Amino acid sequence: MQLDLKEKEKQYLENMLDQHLRELNWEISHTDNRDFRERLKDEEEVLRILQAKLEGQRKQPEIAMQI
Repeated sequence: MQLDLKEKEKQYLENMLDQHLRELNWEISHTDNRDFRERLKDEEEVLRILQAKLEGQRKQPEIAMQI
């Protein structure tokens, strides 16, 4: 899948990911339910992968992002 984003759109997504990861980190550390914590950690892993992909594209703003 290919997703073409303008720089402003990339920045918006990066900010959303950062904010959600901070909230998720808090939730992970404050939950007592092991199964729920594991699901949150799985979500965190996916978000960090997306974050890394966006960061890689930031260095090449003219290239379409491959997802």
